[in-house]
Amino acid sequence: RVMGRTHEAAGPTVTLTCDLATKAALGPVASGVLTQVALLAPHVDDARLRAAAGQAAIEGLTVCEQQAQRCIHVLVSAIRSPEAGFKLCHDALWILNLLGRKGEKLVNQWMLEAGGLAAARGLLTVYPTDEDLVRSTIWLVYNIDGLQGLNILLDGDSSGATGGGLPEAVLEAIGWVIYELAKEKAQEWARQPPPEAADLLRHLVLLMGSKCQACRVRWASCAALDAMVKHGRQLAQLFFNLGGAALLVDVLGFATGLGDSGEPLCRACVYTMTNLVDGREEGAQAFRQAGAVEALARLSVRGKGSLDEQAAVWALGQLSGLGAVLEAMVRAPSSGAVLCGGVEAISELAWRVTEPNEVARLPELLGVLVTLLDRADGPVPVLNCTLAVGSAICGLAPHAEPGRLPELDKAVIVLLEMAWAQHPEDMVSAEHAAEALGRMAAVAPAWREGLKGCGAASKLAAQMERGHGSTALLRNCFLATATLLGMPFVLHELRVHLQSAIIVDAALRAIAEIMDDDLDGGYALQAAEQCSEADAPRVLTLVAEAMQAHRADLEVQTQGCRCVGLFVPSVAPSATPPEAIAAVLAAARRFPQCPGIIQGACSAFRALLGPRGSTGGLPATLPPPPEEQEAIQSLLCREGADTISERAVADFALKGDAHLLKDALALLAALTGISAVLAVLRASPSGQVRVSGVKALFEFGRYQPSVFRRAAEETAEAVSAMVEYSPEDDDLRQNAELLMGLCGAVSDCASLRTTVEDSNRTAMQVGAMSTLAVGGG
Repeated sequence: RVMGRTHEAAGPTVTLTCDLATKAALGPVASGVLTQVALLAPHVDDARLRAAAGQAAIEGLTVCEQQAQRCIHVLVSAIRSPEAGFKLCHDALWILNLLGRKGEKLVNQWMLEAGGLAAARGLLTVYPTDEDLVRSTIWLVYNIDGLQGLNILLDGDSSGATGGGLPEAVLEAIGWVIYELAKEKAQEWARQPPPEAADLLRHLVLLMGSKCQACRVRWASCAALDAMVKHGRQLAQLFFNLGGAALLVDVLGFATGLGDSGEPLCRACVYTMTNLVDGREEGAQAFRQAGAVEALARLSVRGKGSLDEQAAVWALGQLSGLGAVLEAMVRAPSSGAVLCGGVEAISELAWRVTEPNEVARLPELLGVLVTLLDRADGPVPVLNCTLAVGSAICGLAPHAEPGRLPELDKAVIVLLEMAWAQHPEDMVSAEHAAEALGRMAAVAPAWREGLKGCGAASKLAAQMERGHGSTALLRNCFLATATLLGMPFVLHELRVHLQSAIIVDAALRAIAEIMDDDLDGGYALQAAEQCSEADAPRVLTLVAEAMQAHRADLEVQTQGCRCVGLFVPSVAPSATPPEAIAAVLAAARRFPQCPGIIQGACSAFRALLGPRGSTGGLPATLPPPPEEQEAIQSLLCREGADTISERAVADFALKGDAHLLKDALALLAALTGISAVLAVLRASPSGQVRVSGVKALFEFGRYQPSVFRRAAEETAEAVSAMVEYSPEDDDLRQNAELLMGLCGAVSDCASLRTTVEDSNRTAMQVGAMSTLAVGGG
């Protein structure tokens, strides 16, 4: 009776179906007419028509709303009565989920008022073994009430236990739904997790640590925790405050004792542990104190050759360094899992070692790695060994010149032979060997000279010419050769191969990485020989020619914009080739949706307006003279650079690219004024646009204090309001403190300085309160 009568004959079914289709098509039209009349009627002059039309429209909309609510009640009643049948519940659930996913707050409120959460909980207890229905029901709870709905599910029954009254299969499914959500929302939660996430994390910690729960429930809970804390420092800190380190080590010990059935839980524990210690020394210390090193060591020597043993060795490296990794590999020389985990740990750690005792381990590690490379059909893939050898030589080379350590010399020879082999057996390994040699030459001057002296540059250049159809091999050989021979080699190759998009791309990358001093994981080729600053205008002209020759190549345009932005500060405005500016403008117009090009363009335009070199090629620390500044601004506005920056903010606001948004908003401030940027920030919701915009204004104000001074008061008021509106946003608060300090420094207004001081004091109090809230719950 809830879902309607069963059709008894084909004729009525067809008639009803056609009638439903007709009504469904007319529904939006009818509701649209009612809405339009309701909005337009108040503007009619005739009072009788105004009243009659308005009343009819309002009555019609009221009926629509009532019938919509009635439909929701009918569907919720269906899942509230599971005894009516599985198929009926499944169909009702399907419709409710489709409605809930649309995110209409009013519809979700109707579902809540109809008792949707209680109905969903009842359905989960009646059909706990149907995986599809259980997942759909949990997603309905999330669609209706977000994370709060999941918290209500886990709040338990009268017993007060987390998840009390819910079957194990349901608790496991809830864990995996949270896992999927946390993966999907990773970037958003990393910056600022929603308030309900803290309670959700507490529930998961209790489920994972409960010895009363089934192993699969604890596994799903641990995996969900891993996804939640992987990138978010606030949730990670809450995990530690809840005693999570000791609890996780205890669960790992329990899972290790289960044998094969505990492998998934062991692996989840290890992955969670490594994500929690990544970049957090206090986290690593908490795990060491809880006995994690011993627990991981026990797991690694279990001897089953499983993935959890491999992960345990990798985690040992994160917690105890290369010494623990070497010890594990020596202790189990025939275990493929231990060796693979050890090699992965070396790849991750060796290149960045600084402590003398860790550096002292590297020769022995290199010996083990080269031996593994020599083993035909060995337990560790050649590629993994190559990556580890490359990492180790980059960590050791700065501490030992050529000829000093046989292990290092032999490892370098192995990589050289792999990189310049005429017919590489493993192309990907050859690519990484060439990359490692270039990195080593960049960080170790003695080895750079040694490689040049043994003819490595010519052999790498020859391999670059051969290419073997691998863009990565060509690019890495080019960068390695550029490290050895410097900018003259790069510019020569660019001139000679101007029509080759692959060579041009590699050359532009090399130019950018030689010039860039703010690389994230890049090659850092600043040690390579650079061109003179007097040659910079000619380099810009050459870059523009390369961009013109390959206008449709996305990579060339991206790297070209980057190069222009890096070279412009060394060139006086009067010496800047106009074709370089034109090339960047053309790239931004051709590829308006490419974030790399738009960021490069905004950065290049910022550089044009920022501190510039003199006519003699000497770097400057002040912006160009006012008349030159105004000429550049006029040129850029005439060519639409202000529109490019505005579109960049609109197009990429939701993608969270902090550097792109900062460059676009700083450019907008330079071209259209600070007030225009503040208007954009006020119109934007809390999030990355405001965080990047506040930082952009700070950077703009540092270089243009006289311009910034005129808008200091307006800026201080607007930013104070933003911080007050989003007190939980740490990044916004930190950037605001810098900007507010600048407002106070440049302003002559005593009242503004007082406002700034009060605002900074409030921001500090808010920060302390946020920390206490996360820590103490």
